[in-house]
Amino acid sequence: GFRVWKLGLAGRRMNSGITPTTITSSNPIQLSVSRAGSKLVYSDFLQDLNIWRLELARAPAGQAAWTRVIDSTAEDILSQLSPDGKRICYQSDRSGLDELWLSDADGGNEMQLTRGNIRPAADRWSPDGRTIVFQEAAAGTMYLLDAAGGMPRLLTGSPMTGFHPVF
Repeated sequence: GFRVWKLGLAGRRMNSGITPTTITSSNPIQLSVSRAGSKLVYSDFLQDLNIWRLELARAPAGQAAWTRVIDSTAEDILSQLSPDGKRICYQSDRSGLDELWLSDADGGNEMQLTRGNIRPAADRWSPDGRTIVFQEAAAGTMYLLDAAGGMPRLLTGSPMTGFHPVF
């Protein structure tokens, strides 16, 4: 978390050191101090990233309803539907590190796909839905991964930056 600190001022010159306030937060932003200096307001930026589904067939009839599919206390992002629409591959940091996860399209049967020192950054399904290609965030190398699980296989040996793999 972060802590908000204060610095005493006299005119335009500092007259005291930096001291902590009692305000602690995960992400305090947009601080505003009153002219008299006796009040402070701030926003706390909270991010709750989940994966949602919208039934497009219902949208034109005005019946569109968003449904939360993947919901955890972690950051669940970068979802990709399998070609047959039955599974979702996504990135989550629920294990403490960014990893690829797989679930049924309704969010059930979640399974962690990657583990260890490989940090996935972007992923895509193969056209047959049996393989997932992803870029490793730090080195920029690409890996292939069987959608049933197992060890990722290095696809390229040289780093590529700014690249999102696509079959």
